[in-house]
Amino acid sequence: MKTINMKLKKMSRILGGAVLAATIIASGVFGMSAKAEGTPREFPDLKATGSINVTMKTAEGQAVGGGTLEAYKIAEVYVDNGFKLRYIAPFDGLKNPIAADADLTSDLAKAAEGLITDNVKPVATQTVDANGKASFGGRDLGLYLVRQTAAAEGYEPVSSFLVTIPYYDEAVKTTDGSKVKAQYDVDASPKVDKVKKKAAGLCQADPPITKIVDVTSASGGEDFYFEFKAANKGEPMPKHDPAKHDLDGAQVSIDEAGGVQILKITTKKSGSGAKPTGTVEAGVIDFTEPGTYAYTVRELRTKAEVDAVSGKFYSRYIYDFNSYMITYTVNYHADGNLYVDTIEVDKLNGASESMKKQKITANRTGTVSGPDPIEILFSNYYGGGGRDREERTPRDPGDPGTPITPGEPDTGVLGAERDPGMPEQAVLGVDRLPQTGQLWWPVPILLIGGFALIGGGFVGRKRDD
Repeated sequence: MKTINMKLKKMSRILGGAVLAATIIASGVFGMSAKAEGTPREFPDLKATGSINVTMKTAEGQAVGGGTLEAYKIAEVYVDNGFKLRYIAPFDGLKNPIAADADLTSDLAKAAEGLITDNVKPVATQTVDANGKASFGGRDLGLYLVRQTAAAEGYEPVSSFLVTIPYYDEAVKTTDGSKVKAQYDVDASPKVDKVKKKAAGLCQADPPITKIVDVTSASGGEDFYFEFKAANKGEPMPKHDPAKHDLDGAQVSIDEAGGVQILKITTKKSGSGAKPTGTVEAGVIDFTEPGTYAYTVRELRTKAEVDAVSGKFYSRYIYDFNSYMITYTVNYHADGNLYVDTIEVDKLNGASESMKKQKITANRTGTVSGPDPIEILFSNYYGGGGRDREERTPRDPGDPGTPITPGEPDTGVLGAERDPGMPEQAVLGVDRLPQTGQLWWPVPILLIGGFALIGGGFVGRKRDD
């Protein structure tokens, strides 16, 4: 990972090289023996020294203080029918001899930077001051590579760049105007970019989990428990704030390493004819990298599971056997921020095969954040073995009841018909079988009819005889 990060940093330094070279040396400073646009260049003072003065600023011109710069001498001046440059070790494998008026490109800077090892030391190191300035003074004539080894806080490191001492600007002539003047103090203004934002809390990933006890005579104040679990361990887990996410419930526990959160919902009733209901939210999930993140949500539905969290298991209810997969797709937006592109909810079980294939997709655009536009709804029904039949609340005549074995909870029924008032994400299951004996009413009539036919047969045979 370290190697990859170093490569990425090097790549980021290269991106602005061409622009930087144009900013620093717009007048062919590399090949100092050549003539610029027909105007001869002043022969430099070979004993002179110069300086590299760097001002770090944004594209808007704002100075950026902080960070560290290093300077490496990669070529020296020599005289051969004029003055020229030649690489020095360990950079002498780059290009030798140096062509006249060679371009100081980002590719050349990248190649030179690639030859720097732990054994290659800079000729000078400077810290960028609060005004964004750093200066390398007392430099011999030659070609220098400047690179940033530590960036200012909140900013990307600048691309490495090349400068020569002296340099020539066609607009600056000697006093008599006959030659382009040799300049020994080089001013460089590399452009500094802000670090791309990776916003914490970029999505309020807290889907409401709602519990409904689907009978009006059921008591409020009953606790039901839910598991919110990462599909892959190590995925970011919800940050639960009791002031914001408890609603009618609470977080019981969370295992960050294991990717498991246990939530509790305590039902309440808003009136005498209301069904007890309650809601809890898992919390905010902070996504800091693009990718796909998946979580499952289910109700703890056996006595052993509920007892494990010191809860109370209500045996008079049929528990909800649905499980849901919530999948978040996170991408970079054009402005550099991360955002949640899509949210998908997939019912995993407790439904027919056709229902398993149906997904609820909520698309988001831009950097919009906010509560998840989904609701995971679970329902409990009377029908367990914890009460006598007479004590259970009668159901609608069209759906009279549920087959049970007395004294045992019924775990074989996958739910009930959805209440018309429930949202689309409500529990969908199979119809309950009628249990009032109505399936047996044709039997006596059939027996009577059978005996009548048999008797009629005997009478007919006797007449024939």
